[in-house]
Amino acid sequence: MRWNAIHHLVVVDDDNGVTAVRGVVSDRDIFELGLVGETLAFAEDLAVSDVMTPLAGGVSDSATLSEAIDAMLKARVSALPVLRDDRLIGIVTETDLLRVLMQSYEDTPQEHDPKAMGQTLMSHPIMQRAMEIVAEAGI
Repeated sequence: MRWNAIHHLVVVDDDNGVTAVRGVVSDRDIFELGLVGETLAFAEDLAVSDVMTPLAGGVSDSATLSEAIDAMLKARVSALPVLRDDRLIGIVTETDLLRVLMQSYEDTPQEHDPKAMGQTLMSHPIMQRAMEIVAEAGI
């Protein structure tokens, strides 16, 4: 993952052509287990299921950004598989969502003041929903 600048891998089970999402492995999962440098050799004894964050599915490619954020926060993950007709077609990450928020901010005429930028981003409906979910979950 590190050599290819990949931060998330979707774990799937392919049974007779039917792909089922089982979870996501993130670079954070690996780092938290201490699987870096020389200790990486010990990873040969680990199964992917020992490292992954289990998930049952993902989000549809027709889901809204708000729905994707909602699902990520509820599952407490930084990435979600994207599905179309129950087939894995991609992944959406926190970085992807932040990029959309920033683009939304940049497309809106305003002063380029860091404080104003923070207030604008925090007042965005997607961020408002994310904060509600975090508060509800007691995170």
